[in-house]
Amino acid sequence: MKINYNPYSKDFWDNSWSIYKDLRDNDPVHCMEDFGGAWALSRFEDIWNAHLGSYKDYTSIEGTSPPPLLLGDDSGPGHISIPTNDGTDHRDYRNTISDRYTQSSISELEEKIRQLTIDELKP
Repeated sequence: MKINYNPYSKDFWDNSWSIYKDLRDNDPVHCMEDFGGAWALSRFEDIWNAHLGSYKDYTSIEGTSPPPLLLGDDSGPGHISIPTNDGTDHRDYRNTISDRYTQSSISELEEKIRQLTIDELKP
């Protein structure tokens, strides 16, 4: 059974749940030939095991689902972000902002976020 997995197609967006189920059941490590042979993993365990591997073998440096890579634009990601870095670069970027994501830092924002949410949801 050949599965047509194109994450940019209207068919995919209309039927993503059934397409992912077909991938998990029949082709969990799917080669996307239309995208230069990129690979799509559809089972949690496979993704988890890839994540545990060496960042030199499994990388997100060009994104986790990079349209430029899949669509043939080799100009690179065009920006630096935490999710698009690996290893020590990822750690260094993450460490520069991690103190803003502690429970106490977030709790300082709670009332402001609550009020913004209430204001936005008012009829």
